Amino acid sequence: MGRPQRLIELLAALQAHPRTTAEALAGELGVSTRTVLRDVRALVDAGIPVFTERGKYGGISLLPGDQADLSS
Repeated sequence: MGRPQRLIELLAALQAHPRTTAEALAGELGVSTRTVLRDVRALVDAGIPVFTERGKYGGISLLPGDQADLSS
């Protein structure tokens, strides 16, 4: 799977899960945690409002109300 397709799948996964971890996303996408973190950064750089929080109760999520239409 190429990076553009993986970014779309990452965005879809973030929409499906209110809050998740990089490890869970890596397992779902079949890539490393480091790749997920790089891809999250690419989404942020593209203007997608992804929120990350470190720590025991941290995770990755889209900001509330910010959902992209992926049906096109």
